Amino acid sequence: MKILLAAVISSCILTPAFAGEERSPIVWNAMENEVAVIKGGSERFGPNYVVIQPTQKFLDLGRYEVVIPAAALQPRARGGWYSAVSNDDIPYLLPEVPQYFQPSGK
Repeated sequence: MKILLAAVISSCILTPAFAGEERSPIVWNAMENEVAVIKGGSERFGPNYVVIQPTQKFLDLGRYEVVIPAAALQPRARGGWYSAVSNDDIPYLLPEVPQYFQPSGK
């Protein structure tokens, strides 16, 4: 009983500390342009990959969701993430949901 009570109290104390650790799901490139939004983990490729939706402003891919390695994202000091993937590379990344065509035309 004491262990259960200690676990409940510690979770109540630690929860607010981790709540501030959440990052914005927005992905930025090196030129400080918003290039994508993180949609979540990849069900198709596993936990080391994330699904992103490129922003229409720069890539005009619509609802096309692609998968990138989680290691390609670095924390950004002002919130969000930096991507090592360029705008030109995003249309050539693998889609989360297989389609008959890719925006790259390949």
